[in-house]
Amino acid sequence: MKELAEGQAKLDAGQKILDALNKDLKECEDKVAALKAEAAECKALKDKTENDLALNEKRLVRADKLLGGLADEKDRWETEVQRFKYEKEFLIGNCTISAGAMS
Repeated sequence: MKELAEGQAKLDAGQKILDALNKDLKECEDKVAALKAEAAECKALKDKTENDLALNEKRLVRADKLLGGLADEKDRWETEVQRFKYEKEFLIGNCTISAGAMS
């Protein structure tokens, strides 16, 4: 009987240790699951940021092309304004000649 009681005591002590270790294991598994979820969120954020970066780089290239095109248009408009100012000086004479030719 004594041996049975000693065996039972050892079993109970071992069970307590096992329960404590299982509790620690469960806590570690919960932490790992939380860290995996956080890592997935961070990866999703990283992927979104990379996609946004690529999109913004494309937009920047298109904006640069647009600004280059607008600069060319500015030059063309400045030339046209100068031409119109020049032609404006002869407008009255041109109208007089045209009216004379029509009559």
